Amino acid sequence: MLLVLVSLTGCKDGAGKISSRDEVEMVLIPVISGYTKVGDPIYQDFYMDVTEVTVGQFKKFLKSSDYSI
Repeated sequence: MLLVLVSLTGCKDGAGKISSRDEVEMVLIPVISGYTKVGDPIYQDFYMDVTEVTVGQFKKFLKSSDYSI
């Protein structure tokens, strides 16, 4: 389901975002996380890589950041 959403999102706006950190193409994933009292949607959109991340790429990310598992 998420893969289909990524594909549709990528086709919808036509252009992906390029991450300046690792120069990979990303697409915006629109997510409605809830609604306000008056019924307006609350969005918590996020970006996802277009292609899979390899173990080597993830290890490189871990070494270059303060991220911990």
